[in-house]
Amino acid sequence: MNNIKELRLLKKLSVQNLADKIDTTVRQIYRLEKGERNLTQDWMVRLAKVLECEPADIISDATTNILPEGAIPMPSGFALLPVLGAVQAGTWLEVDDQQVEVCDLEHIKVPLVADYSADKHFLLKVIGDSMNKKIPNGYYAICVCADGVNNGFPSVGNMVVVERTRFNGSMKEVTIKRFKVVDGRDVLIPESYDDKYKPIYPDQEKDEGTEVKFVAKVVGTIGFDL
Repeated sequence: MNNIKELRLLKKLSVQNLADKIDTTVRQIYRLEKGERNLTQDWMVRLAKVLECEPADIISDATTNILPEGAIPMPSGFALLPVLGAVQAGTWLEVDDQQVEVCDLEHIKVPLVADYSADKHFLLKVIGDSMNKKIPNGYYAICVCADGVNNGFPSVGNMVVVERTRFNGSMKEVTIKRFKVVDGRDVLIPESYDDKYKPIYPDQEKDEGTEVKFVAKVVGTIGFDL
């Protein structure tokens, strides 16, 4: 999974020695070595400094896939993907509002979906509970860019990230919903334990100066105790 233990032993460091040198606990070192804690870029840099290696040396069997900018190679089938922002599960989230603290991690280790090119994967933090039957508030949506999905995107049943542009392009907002077609109309369906959330009809959004487009397909989710 990673080379932390091997590199530590090469430096003749005990778990306690390593923990002291990077200002953490023995428990955290054990969790990192066993893959029980997310190996973020920050952890890799801190460990590499003490272990006198490059951050990439901490990761074994790096995949040769072309990854998105900012991604870090991981064992085959996985990558540390960048968190590009947030998406609202509920109402629309203005893109500019994503400058608020979205995530204290720059990258998260996730499985890649073999059906899609690795360089089209990215992550968004989900805020709100209109999709909490599938994605709890605070989890991360594993997304594939629309141009990385087949020509039939979106297909009925896809979970999608939707962007709404208003006021002649001066405001952009995003949300996440399930895409369906009802009586010939595109519908964005919430999947929540709270029935206050109602379907969104994109054709109603397309008033003067407003554009709605599907920007990504959600192919998975990940959440963990930090």
